[in-house]
Amino acid sequence: MKTASRWLVAGVLLECASANADTLLHRQSPGRTFGIPSDTEYLDDFGHTSGSLIADAFSLNQTANICRANVYGFFGGTSPGLDPLPPLNETLRVRIWSDTAGLPGTVLHEGILQNPSRTWTGFFVALGPIRKEYLYRLEIPGCFAAQAGASYWLEVDQIDDVGSLFRWENANIFGGFAQRFPIDTPWRSSSPNQGQMAYELWTPEPCSGVLLALAVGILRRVAAVRR
Repeated sequence: MKTASRWLVAGVLLECASANADTLLHRQSPGRTFGIPSDTEYLDDFGHTSGSLIADAFSLNQTANICRANVYGFFGGTSPGLDPLPPLNETLRVRIWSDTAGLPGTVLHEGILQNPSRTWTGFFVALGPIRKEYLYRLEIPGCFAAQAGASYWLEVDQIDDVGSLFRWENANIFGGFAQRFPIDTPWRSSSPNQGQMAYELWTPEPCSGVLLALAVGILRRVAAVRR
């Protein structure tokens, strides 16, 4: 009985592991034509210190925990001589805001990520010179419980590195975004023609918690029978 129960539990956990995959909640595909600075501190094309924040509106059709944001971006100003390399070390900030009258209102969730996962997608953004497109996997600490139908804003920016300029890539979807430029000014809406931003929102498949609880229940029942 003891050996059989162990095999049963192992089978349950194996099934969970094989089925455990993240679920896509929201996606805006990269347009690979442009991008907007979303960086707290950088040098502009004239060598002046500047800053700009970007936030993009989203709404989910189901209540879900947002645990990861995949964000598309690249680096550099309007016309550098070469495609700038990413920094060796970087810090990105992820914020989720409430919506107030069609603009970001109150910060609901925030995470500061040191050297998050960043990979070159193999594609380029069609600027002069062309820029490598990078995909960031930004794990949101503690996840964020989003309510179905509620309006939120996602902000993603590089912080505290004046020598690097991170640009959040556009999705070429009509609708615009919210921007703070200069950085100490209130949020304002961009032109809808500038498009929205490129990113994805993901949640873990709930299989793991359910099946793990089932496995624990089996062990407890077996122990009770033996007693």
